[in-house]
Amino acid sequence: NRGLGNTVLRQIYSSSFKLGFKREIGKLTEEVKKVIISDEDLTFYINKRTLKDIKLFLETQFPKITILVTLRDPVSFLVSSYSQYIKTGGTAVFEPWCDATLSEGLFLPKLNIFSEIYGQRNIKIVSYRPDMIGRFGEFLGFDASLFAEVKSKNASLSSLGMTLLRNCNIL
Repeated sequence: NRGLGNTVLRQIYSSSFKLGFKREIGKLTEEVKKVIISDEDLTFYINKRTLKDIKLFLETQFPKITILVTLRDPVSFLVSSYSQYIKTGGTAVFEPWCDATLSEGLFLPKLNIFSEIYGQRNIKIVSYRPDMIGRFGEFLGFDASLFAEVKSKNASLSSLGMTLLRNCNIL
C-alpha cells in the first residue's frame, strides 16, 4: 500500500497485480511442482484483511500453501530494518525509532496473525543464518551444495551511511 494514496488506487493496483499473476501462473507447465513467492514487506506492512485477501487469492491458484518464516537475531534485525527505513526516506533517529519498533512487539504479534490466518501447521519457522539461500534451497528439497557459491547482495548501510542518508531525507 506504500505510495498508493487512496482506496481506488489500491484496488486498481491489486486487480492489475492479480491479473498479471494469474497470467504468469497460467504459463507454468504441469512439471512445475512448487512456486516460490518471496516478500519481506509482508512482515512490515501486514494487516489481517490484506493477509486474508492474499490467502484467498493464493488458494485459487495453488492446492497447498506453506509459509516459511525466517527469524533473525533481534539486534541484527533492528539494524537492518532501520537501514531499510532510512533507504526508503525515513528521518527518525535510531533510538526513538528502535523504541517504537520494540513497543509494537518484534516477531510474535506478526507470527500470531500468520498463524491465525494460515494455520500453525502451514507455517515453518527457521532461524536466519548467513547461508540463508542455501537453507531455503534445503527447505525446498535441493542439495545444499548447489548454493555454496551464492552470496547475499543486500547489505545494510554503515552507521555513518545511515546518518548521512537520514540527514538528506530531512532536507
